[in-house]
Amino acid sequence: MLFWLARGPRALLVQALGAATGQPVRLAANPHFFLDRDALGIVLDGLVVGPAAEPLLQIPRLQLEIALPALFHGRLRLRQVLADAPRIRGPWPTHGSGTGLPPLPQALLVRGASVQWTQAGRTLELTHLNLGWQRSRLYARGQWSVAGAAGYLAVAARWPSASRLGHGQLQLTVRSSQGADRLHLQASGLQRAGADLHMARLVGRGSWRGREFSLNLEQLAWQAQSARLSCADSRLRTAGAALELRDFQLGLRPPQPVEAQLQMWVSRPQLLAQGFGIHLPPMANAHKALDPLRLEGSVRGHWPAQWSMDGARGQVGKTHFHGLLRARLQGPHLDVDLQIPKLDLDPYLPRSSPRAGPGQLPALPTRWPVQGRIEIGQLHWKSYTARGVVVEIRP
Repeated sequence: MLFWLARGPRALLVQALGAATGQPVRLAANPHFFLDRDALGIVLDGLVVGPAAEPLLQIPRLQLEIALPALFHGRLRLRQVLADAPRIRGPWPTHGSGTGLPPLPQALLVRGASVQWTQAGRTLELTHLNLGWQRSRLYARGQWSVAGAAGYLAVAARWPSASRLGHGQLQLTVRSSQGADRLHLQASGLQRAGADLHMARLVGRGSWRGREFSLNLEQLAWQAQSARLSCADSRLRTAGAALELRDFQLGLRPPQPVEAQLQMWVSRPQLLAQGFGIHLPPMANAHKALDPLRLEGSVRGHWPAQWSMDGARGQVGKTHFHGLLRARLQGPHLDVDLQIPKLDLDPYLPRSSPRAGPGQLPALPTRWPVQGRIEIGQLHWKSYTARGVVVEIRP
């Protein structure tokens, strides 16, 4: 009795949860226990995990049911979990051996959850999230928001068993509350081994900024212990544009290394630039100067802050190039070391009167986000030709 009055159960549970999560844990009161047939029920009030200033998890009320027969044999088997209005902030710091997530309960019900997930300086928020899990079936509905956008989402899935052969399925629908932006994904061939997942195929379709697109991913895998996402082949297509990534590898732990073989093709890239709010200066023949845009090569780096392409090959209009590209999105900034066999400047210059002479080259911006070196085999401008031109671009 003195042990209970001294809140001994709360202290023991706080210590156990702290050791399991590697984070400070607090409980508002002693846990409540009850027996229901062959299950032990535990109710936790005011559970907080993480630093006091910025908790990682807050659950006003959490109810657990543990199977007594398994507990008598030294195994923890969750039958049911009920969480009211949990608040989650991620990603969580890594802790322990990282062997994966604990076994899922037979039934899980989450009501009114909110999630705040910050990655690479951008925060995704999920609110009014209701989630249910029972007999390997999952559903979830809620609202999402990122900087400048918001909407709702719905998930329905049949989760594969880790102990029996079988394939699960997944459907995800995301819609924007403003405009017609939407995304629908459907996965087939889901297989699970512990916390690791493998997906045979993921197909999707949607609309973004008035453009319809399709998505196809083959052999998608998630390795929980290394927090690594891989994909054998992924293709994104829209009207006049295509992007393909092969042998894609992305680590989700800092510094987030990424590797892939990239192929990109864009028709009329000036229209795509306008969709992103980038307005290019008027050119004598923008279609001839910029269409098509092609780029391929091996991508390596740290997503999304910086990446590089060794042996990059590309084309802008009739201009071909190859060499090295390094990009930093904080800035943004682009380092180049390129070779251009032949460059005709005329299509890139402003429109001029037929009676006018060659005219002057357009003034460059005072703040130039590109630096590096460009070697041009032959440079043509009106009736002039130069060979062996080297351009040094400095900030």
